[in-house]
Amino acid sequence: MTDRPTGEVELRHPVDVRIERALEAFEAQRAILERTRPWATIGLAIAIAIVFGMQLRWGSGDPLAPLYAMGSLVPEEVRSGAWWRLISSAFLHAGWSHVAFNVMALWILGSFVEKVLGARRMVVLVLASAIGGNLASLAVHDAGQSVGASGGVWGLLGAGAVLG
Repeated sequence: MTDRPTGEVELRHPVDVRIERALEAFEAQRAILERTRPWATIGLAIAIAIVFGMQLRWGSGDPLAPLYAMGSLVPEEVRSGAWWRLISSAFLHAGWSHVAFNVMALWILGSFVEKVLGARRMVVLVLASAIGGNLASLAVHDAGQSVGASGGVWGLLGAGAVLG
């Protein structure tokens, strides 16, 4: 603001006012995003790490050995009523690189989505996406088994694209 005689009003263009308001709103949102920790994302990453540790332990160092017993997605089993495999398979992984890349993607995408949507909504999004991805897998595969959190990660990627 410049020095003006008393009583004189500074006129500003309406676009300038809108830009200032948008910048203020952006700064307020950024402050909210910076002060929260992504606890649900951290919890999901820890759960995946614990399950992978269990795979290694029960498989005597081979993460593939206990997949069936721990709940991998097997089309015949799901069609026979083992619907729990739609979720359990999302926490199982086929090896070190598989779990590392899924947890890294979960961390990057989940942290952002959780801060925007909140913890509960983000967890629901991840679980619903994992189930949806596994149902899609069942639709195209008649045999074999599959594991991984990729369905949930793809859901986070889609949400991040829409929200970001």
